[in-house]
Amino acid sequence: MLYNPSQNSSVDESMVAFTGRSTMKQYMPLKPIKRGFKVWAMTDFATGYLLSFDVYTGKKKSNKPELGLGENVVLELNIDLFGCGTFRINKKFYPKHLMKKDSLYKPGEIEFAQSEDVSVCRWKDRGKKPVTVISNMHDASSTEIVNRKNSKGERIPIECPKSIADYNKFMGGVDRFDQYMARYI
Repeated sequence: MLYNPSQNSSVDESMVAFTGRSTMKQYMPLKPIKRGFKVWAMTDFATGYLLSFDVYTGKKKSNKPELGLGENVVLELNIDLFGCGTFRINKKFYPKHLMKKDSLYKPGEIEFAQSEDVSVCRWKDRGKKPVTVISNMHDASSTEIVNRKNSKGERIPIECPKSIADYNKFMGGVDRFDQYMARYI
């Protein structure tokens, strides 16, 4: 291997501009490039270097029927890697019998569940709903201090699950890749 990536990588969707005709062309109104090929990209967080990618060609038949598109993409691009990412609470395997409903969380409140090496953490930050992260590289009970601004604009330290703090730190690699790629279009 000619490139030695950092410890942290990001997986996200990216768009490659294309104006011709193709059955694989996608329209994504919320992206800066609205029409083109959707590419699932795994990048090095530190540099934005593209490590692996998969062009979205439409719905695939999966030999893993219990998994959805996002889960399958991450597993295909991240073979043998540990991971941490956001998780929707309406998905199969979410431990709803162990977690409270969204409306019952108070700001700064943390809740977690762990089964062997997989943990699910929920943390109520400033938004209306708590953030939910699933990880196979974090102990669910580990926390760290992050700074948040209060109503007066002062930075105050708040306890946050380590998995969520790490996700926030390292999620932008694909965005950095998109910025670099935009210079060549």
